[in-house]
Amino acid sequence: MNVNNIHPNLSGLEQLQAMLANGNGAPIGETLKFRLVEIDDGHAVFEAEPGPHAYNPIGSIHGGFAATLLDSACGCAVHSKLRADQIYTTLELKTAYHRGMTAETGTVRAAPPSRRRVLLMAMTDFWRPQRRPCSSWIANPEIWFLPGVESTHGEPTV
Repeated sequence: MNVNNIHPNLSGLEQLQAMLANGNGAPIGETLKFRLVEIDDGHAVFEAEPGPHAYNPIGSIHGGFAATLLDSACGCAVHSKLRADQIYTTLELKTAYHRGMTAETGTVRAAPPSRRRVLLMAMTDFWRPQRRPCSSWIANPEIWFLPGVESTHGEPTV
């Protein structure tokens, strides 16, 4: 599923709101069992159920599970700030792991801690049910215009 192809004339926020309203999600969410649960201007929240499907060989949740969920929350927060003629990608990321996770951890949430800083340097925290951080993430997103889409807005303003 590509929201840019399905809703090419909508802003990033409108695209994600439509995806959430229709109960759709990215295929990676099905694979790793996570979902978008909130979307607003500069803010995205994902929930996930850690389980054996995301275990590494030593019986805990693979670090890539947390990194993917954090990247999704930050990426969608950035996407929500874009106009219809802009797209983004993550150029760099850093994930810090504060606590391990297993299937017993329960539902976890990933969300940017600040709506104001999401585009200067995208940051996301990953929380256990008791609001204890499991990991955090910092990324430097790059935003550019879609090829073949003529912009009337000048340079990106995000």
